[in-house]
Amino acid sequence: MGADIGARRLGVAVRASLAWYEDVFRVNGIPTRVEDGVWSALGDRPRWHCAAKTLRPDVRAGRVVRAVDDFDQCSVADSYATLDLGPAGFQRLCPG
Repeated sequence: MGADIGARRLGVAVRASLAWYEDVFRVNGIPTRVEDGVWSALGDRPRWHCAAKTLRPDVRAGRVVRAVDDFDQCSVADSYATLDLGPAGFQRLCPG
């Protein structure tokens, strides 16, 4: 598979994931925000759902950490597998 096709497929997958999260959070009455390439929850998440997800590959780790700063515990979906969130206390769930 060419890099261009792979990048397009990944973009489609990220947009589909974002749409799913927006629907789930809207149905549950939980406000969300999209800012600087990061989607984030503004309230308690439904079980098994992340508090933030990256929407672009160039998002910096500090931006994501600020987006979830109000949560004692949470997870982040690094859609492009480009972040090192270890220094902020996160652990990678899927080997990269």
